[in-house]
Amino acid sequence: MIGHRLSVAALVSFLFVLVPDGLLIEDHSAAHTEALRSTLYGLDLATVTLYVVADPKYDERLRSRILSRLTGKKLSINSTRPFKQGEPLLQVTLNWEPIDELGPNKGLYYRKIDLSESVVTERMPRVRAWASTASYGIPEPIISDRPTIEKLERDLDWLLDAFIKDYSDANGTH
Repeated sequence: MIGHRLSVAALVSFLFVLVPDGLLIEDHSAAHTEALRSTLYGLDLATVTLYVVADPKYDERLRSRILSRLTGKKLSINSTRPFKQGEPLLQVTLNWEPIDELGPNKGLYYRKIDLSESVVTERMPRVRAWASTASYGIPEPIISDRPTIEKLERDLDWLLDAFIKDYSDANGTH
């Protein structure tokens, strides 16, 4: 009977891999978590430039919250030096764009964190490319009312918690 249970568990795991993107909001499987952690392993956050995409009236408040949360975990990120091509970039997007066709005060809300950096493919010929190596949040925008600053901060905390946990787990910085 145990063999039967293992095969069902294996089948269920296999089916989750086949589910198209967008049907699962979060994947907490060990394989998914390891993939995220491995891309953060050895990353020196001090070499990563922070870039915030948000309503300009909230930009400074959100940026301060990011730095405060990272500093509270004894993590440091480049928040002052201009971005240099080839260096890693942590883009925090909490942006709402009004869409008149959707009705008054309706728009597209983007909420995600992406770490992008220069990578080299393993296939031949080797190609250097700019790619997202870790991503948190929802890849596609959602239709919503204009978010309040409190909503933006809650979403920011949710995104940062996931990033900080994976970074800390990968690098042993708890």
